[in-house]
Amino acid sequence: MTARAQNRAGLMRRTAAACLALGLFAPAAATAQTTASFQVSAAIVPGCEVNGATPAAGASVGQIGTLDFGTHSALATGQVTATMVRSAGFTLACTPSVALAMTLDGGLHAAGGRNLQAQGGPERIAYRLYSDAAFSQELLTGQAVPLAFSTPSSVALPVYARLTLPGNARPAVYSDTVVVTLAW
Repeated sequence: MTARAQNRAGLMRRTAAACLALGLFAPAAATAQTTASFQVSAAIVPGCEVNGATPAAGASVGQIGTLDFGTHSALATGQVTATMVRSAGFTLACTPSVALAMTLDGGLHAAGGRNLQAQGGPERIAYRLYSDAAFSQELLTGQAVPLAFSTPSSVALPVYARLTLPGNARPAVYSDTVVVTLAW
């Protein structure tokens, strides 16, 4: 390379360095746009709510109602019936497509069937529970009974009872507690 070519190359290097230092050859700021996506979803499943909430499996929701055979003379005989009356504040709501079933246990005094037991004594009066007002569909202990409902926001539990007064019952308050299990 000749001296002249060397001077020219050196001048170009110095000029380029000066231009870079002054930002004359600075590249434009790089911009980029990228896109990505994410999935949003919700699963809506059939189910029921008790008292406005979905209870945990196996959770107790308290007393759902009462069956009251009324007050009778110790000498009274004959059949007496009762219908379960829902406790104030108890609500059961289910989505229309849910398969709802009710199972009843034998009660606290089950011995050969369900029994009311005299407060403070061993005396008992047998009774039976049914799923219909005609007393033709007995609710057996541990038997799951499918429940049909037409009003999803207010599902009723059909429980009807019948007992025969013996005519010689000791005067006392007779009672029992039956556990209802709802499954869906």
